[in-house]
Amino acid sequence: MAMATHATRPVRALLAISWPLIATYSLQAVIGLTDTWFAARISAEALAGLGAQSFLNLAVFVGLGGVAFAVQVPVAQAVGAGQAQAARAWLPAALLAAAFTLPCFLALAWAGPGLFALWQLPAESTAQAVQYWQPRMAGGVSVVLLFAVSSYLAGQGRTLAGLGANLAAAAANVPLNQWLIFDAGLGLAGSAHASTLANLVGVAVGLGLLAREGWSVSFTALAARTVELWRTGLPIGVAAAADVLAMAVFQLMMSRIGPAEGAATLLLLSLTGLAFWPALGLATGSATLVGHAVGACQPQQVGPLVRTSLWLMAGWMALVGAAMALAGPNLLAWLSGTSGDTGPGSQAALALATSLIGLVAAYQVLDAVNLGSAFALRGLGDVRWASAANTVGSLLLFLPLAAWLSFDSLGARIPALGWGAWGGWSAVALLSALLAAAFGARLRHVLQALEAVSPARRPA
Repeated sequence: MAMATHATRPVRALLAISWPLIATYSLQAVIGLTDTWFAARISAEALAGLGAQSFLNLAVFVGLGGVAFAVQVPVAQAVGAGQAQAARAWLPAALLAAAFTLPCFLALAWAGPGLFALWQLPAESTAQAVQYWQPRMAGGVSVVLLFAVSSYLAGQGRTLAGLGANLAAAAANVPLNQWLIFDAGLGLAGSAHASTLANLVGVAVGLGLLAREGWSVSFTALAARTVELWRTGLPIGVAAAADVLAMAVFQLMMSRIGPAEGAATLLLLSLTGLAFWPALGLATGSATLVGHAVGACQPQQVGPLVRTSLWLMAGWMALVGAAMALAGPNLLAWLSGTSGDTGPGSQAALALATSLIGLVAAYQVLDAVNLGSAFALRGLGDVRWASAANTVGSLLLFLPLAAWLSFDSLGARIPALGWGAWGGWSAVALLSALLAAAFGARLRHVLQALEAVSPARRPA
C-alpha cells in the first residue's frame, strides 16, 4: 500500500500543477483564433496578410521570449530550497530582461516592408501583412513581459494565478479588437494594437496578484540575474524558434509539391495541436517540480517525477493518437469542410491526410518523450545541450531529410526519392525517433550524475 501511495504522489502533483498550464497554453490558440476571426471580417486580403506572417510572428515571440521562459527554473529551485526572498528577487530581473528585447522588436518592425517584399505576395496582401506586422512587433515586448510573469508564477508553482493573468488577456482581446479595428477604423493594425493592450492587461493582472510580495534587490544582483536570464534564455529561445521555423518550412515544402499535399499537411498539423498543448502543460509543470526537488536537495524525487511525466505525456499522446486513427477520417472531413459534392482537389487532400493519419498518430508518442525530456533537463539546469540538440535536429537534419524524401530532385545533379507528403511525414517520424533516443540517453546520464552526489556533498 505504501508503494502505491508513493507512486500516485507524482501523478497527483503533476496534474495539480499542470492543468492550469494546459489551459493557459490553450488560450494562446484561442487568441490566435480571435485575431483570425476579426481579420476575416475585414477582408480576404487582411486574412491573407495575417496568415502570411503567422509562423514568423510566432518564431520571433518564442525566440525572444526565451529570456522570460528561463526564469522558471531558478525560481523553482529557490522555492524548493525554501529561499522565498531569493525566488522573489528573480521577478524584477525577468521583467528587465524582457524589457531589453524592445530594441530587437523595434528593429523587426522597421524591417517589415523589406521583409514581406521577399514573400512576393499580391500587393494588397503584402500591404495588410506589413500593416499588422509593424505595430505587432513594436508592441512585441508586451508578449515577453507576459511570458515573464507567467513563467515566474509557474516557477513558484502558482500556475492558477498564471492562468488568471492569461485569461484576463484573452478576455480583453475581444472588445479591444472590436473597438480598434472597426470603431476606431484602424483595420488590421487595430488587431495588432489590441493584442498588445490585451497582453499588458494580463501583465497588470499578474503583477496585481503579486502585489503583496516585496522586492528588495541591489543593482548589482539585479544586473547579474538579468545577464543570467539572457545567457540561459537565448538557447531556449533559439531552439523554440528553430522548431517553429522548421515546421513553417515543412509546410511550405508540402505546398510546393502540390495543393493536396499542402492542404493535407495543414489538416494534420491542426490535429496534432490537440495532443501537443496538454503535453506541453505537463512538461512545463514537470520542469517546476523537478526544479523544486533540485532546490530542496532531494535528487531521489527527481527520477520518479521525470518518469511519471514521461509516462503521462506518452500515454496522452497515445490516447489522442488512437482517437485520431479511429475517428480521423470523419474529423478530417469536418475540419476541411469536405463532403461528397466537393471538388477533386479537396477530396485528394482528404484522402492523403487520411492515409497519413496512422503515421502521424504513432510519431506523437516519440514526440512526447522529446518534449518531456527537454523540459526535465531544463528543470535540472541542463539547458544548452537540449537546446543545441533540438536546433541542430530541426534545422540541419530534419529539413534536408524532408526535402530529400519528399521532392523528386534537389537540383540537376542531386537525385531524391520523391515520396511526396509520405516522405515529409516520414522525416518527422525519423527525427522524433532520433531525438527521443538522444534525449533519453542524456536524461539518464544527468539523473545518474545527480543521484551519485551524496547528501554530504550537496549544497546547503
